[in-house]
Amino acid sequence: MSDSRTATVVEFLEELRADARYAELPILMLSSEAEVKDRIRGLRTGANDYIGKPYDTATMIDRIRQLIGASSTAVARLVIVIDDSPTFRAAITDALERAGYATGVASSGPKACGSRPASARSRSSSMA
Repeated sequence: MSDSRTATVVEFLEELRADARYAELPILMLSSEAEVKDRIRGLRTGANDYIGKPYDTATMIDRIRQLIGASSTAVARLVIVIDDSPTFRAAITDALERAGYATGVASSGPKACGSRPASARSRSSSMA
């Protein structure tokens, strides 16, 4: 991830945390950034947890379960997947859906505002 992409993610996290509606939203950040400073920056900006790519799918699902808790409500089981890589978005979405989560997808933070559950969209109309 380039510095400009990192800055965009950081700005998006700051905007989310500044909005009362999303201030408590659990955020798990998956990033190709391997530097400890980048991970710390993501956590300080508002991510609750951070996993570096490549990631282990089972670990990712476990971390999501920990962040969301045991709630079985539909809202708590909705996970928004934001990634600029269609390949990563598809892999993450598939893994989450197999684990019983509803998903919304977006290629960037601003596009995530229009995310909706996978059951309400077709795979071909994802927000690329």
